[in-house]
Amino acid sequence: MKKLLCSISAIVLFASCNETPKTTNPEKQEKEPNTEVVKDTTPILTQYGIVEGENPLGLTVGEKAPDVTLTFENGTTLNLQELASKQPLVVFFYRGYWCPYCSKYLTEMATEAKELELAGAKLIAITPESYENVVKTKSNTQATFDIVSDIDGSIMKAFKVNFDVTDDYQGKLKKGLNTGLEDLNSSGEAVLPIPATYVIDTDGKITYSFTNPDYTERAPISEILNHIPAH
Repeated sequence: MKKLLCSISAIVLFASCNETPKTTNPEKQEKEPNTEVVKDTTPILTQYGIVEGENPLGLTVGEKAPDVTLTFENGTTLNLQELASKQPLVVFFYRGYWCPYCSKYLTEMATEAKELELAGAKLIAITPESYENVVKTKSNTQATFDIVSDIDGSIMKAFKVNFDVTDDYQGKLKKGLNTGLEDLNSSGEAVLPIPATYVIDTDGKITYSFTNPDYTERAPISEILNHIPAH
């Protein structure tokens, strides 16, 4: 009996010693799929009120600016390309008087407007809000440059900066403002632009572009000044 037990033990021990560990098989390691998790650094656009699936990127440097029609507060209409042919333009989009980040930026623009004009540029702000609300923006920021209401949303679309606003974000705005974007905007629609700034030369081409879905970020005025072309 002792001999039998010893023989069985010896067989088990021999088999255990000769078993190849799974982690030391180089051929098998090469065949195993790569399970490394790559972190997605794409911003979650819904946090900025952008409907899922939409990704407004805006136009880029080198592209021709769209020849949109601008309807000014006094009712005058002019084509953007016609204006650009006379002098470089600084065109930027803002959301509305109710946005503190927009008001802060427009106040800075108002302070630096003279310097931008001395550099040879004409400054134009574009917004979806109605002209009734543009009056509030001017009062809050002391802006004296032209502000154009995008009456039907066509300017935002042409520059590819428009997006539909999520129901959640609309709800937050209604709670804070006691009114909705449909009532604040000329078009009667819950649409907004991402913060976007463009410098357009006298050939009608974009020489500087700043776009960002994060509404707390805006184009540095120093950068804008550095990209205004001589004419």
